[in-house]
Amino acid sequence: MGNVVSADSTHQPVVDRIVDERDISRLSAEEIDQPTPADRMVHALMGRFTGFLSPGSMALAWIDWLVHLSASPGKQQLLIEKAVRKSIRLMMYVSRGLSHVESVSCIQPLVQDRRFI
Repeated sequence: MGNVVSADSTHQPVVDRIVDERDISRLSAEEIDQPTPADRMVHALMGRFTGFLSPGSMALAWIDWLVHLSASPGKQQLLIEKAVRKSIRLMMYVSRGLSHVESVSCIQPLVQDRRFI
């Protein structure tokens, strides 16, 4: 029992054979560390969530964008102004809707944009 070495090493656990023989090149493909079903399931779910892009690649893209934005105070100001303008427009639209006053759409799509028609 335990780590007893038998004459026939094929019946030993893989870990014991690696420790005993110290020769990884003799391992078959089945004996090399394979992903478990749980790993495969997590990777598949993560792929669906990320659009089958690497989470590391997505993180690096966000970090790259953030570094460039942090070095552009003018762009930060423009984005803040745009966010304030759009927030005010949305608040006015909601207040008109709650007071039952007839109002125009919150967003007027461009002529070539057919998504909102």
